[in-house]
Amino acid sequence: MYGSFFVDEKKKVAVVVDKDSNRYHPTRNMAYIIGKKGYVKQVDLGESRNLNCFPRVCSFVPSSMQINHRGNHNTL
Repeated sequence: MYGSFFVDEKKKVAVVVDKDSNRYHPTRNMAYIIGKKGYVKQVDLGESRNLNCFPRVCSFVPSSMQINHRGNHNTL
């Protein structure tokens, strides 16, 4: 599929986000958390509103000072 992933080297964990494993008609957004000693957890993130879009994960989280609020185009 077209998923994305994030690796936290300090916590020794990886998170992969993608559509569900139904190869021909994926409808759910899923997260797979992989940790130490073979730990794997599958988390259902909910139904996909657009079947042509795939979930993404990003390792960067901006501070609240960098986020533009809807309708306000000025940086706080």
